[in-house]
Amino acid sequence: MYRGYLYKPWLLEEKNKAEHDERYNQATTLQKFHLNDYQVSDTMMIGIGAFTPLTGFMCQSDYDSVVSTMRMTKGHVWPLPVVLDIPSGEEDNFVTGKRIALVYEDEIIATMYVLEKYPYDKLKGAKEIFQTDDEKHPGVQKWMRQGDHLLAGNVIFLNMPNYPKIDEKYNKTPQQVWEMLDQRGWVHTVGFQTRNAVHRGHEYIQKCALEIVDGLLLHPLVGETKEGDLPNDVRLKTYETLLDGYYARDRVILSAFP
Repeated sequence: MYRGYLYKPWLLEEKNKAEHDERYNQATTLQKFHLNDYQVSDTMMIGIGAFTPLTGFMCQSDYDSVVSTMRMTKGHVWPLPVVLDIPSGEEDNFVTGKRIALVYEDEIIATMYVLEKYPYDKLKGAKEIFQTDDEKHPGVQKWMRQGDHLLAGNVIFLNMPNYPKIDEKYNKTPQQVWEMLDQRGWVHTVGFQTRNAVHRGHEYIQKCALEIVDGLLLHPLVGETKEGDLPNDVRLKTYETLLDGYYARDRVILSAFP
């Protein structure tokens, strides 16, 4: 149902190169916000449309609504807030009403117009989102390490970051996946997503899916996941092994979820 809302990162298209270059040059003069691995992942997901209908980091009203009801203020189901936290001690460096450059590894990824800066109750948020405040829970641990203030605003995506470091052929945008589904004529598709390497239980579920639908979208998580998880290349290798020796390639698409 969300396909119609797809936010296309049109500035990255070759025909818009002149405007992209102009915006990028303007971005070099802006105040910089340095993104960590989680934040650059969220910025990229917003930019390529994977977080449709989001076009930026959540404002306070959407944050409060998502935390308490798992819906955005306009009613879209959304179980987890997508927010940009300011590193502790840097809260006063960023003000509303200005555009900033979002930077990863010294490369400008996007710009954002700061609509809001607001504090939030981290402990309450953890309890609502994860149903626990025990920091042994990896989600709670990450959440409680965030800064105490959040920035909100729409994002203009300028460059694909070098993250995560995986083979480019597996780093497809939602639009590219939709185009592949259309080209193959798939009407009914099953998507399979996990942060683990493929094991026999996964294989069985995938095999059953292929018996009843047109095709299978394998969509493993890559990038920063749970501490102790297998590296990205090992995770992808398990999928490649199935594609090379077991599944019919015309029935399966492998596209990673960073």
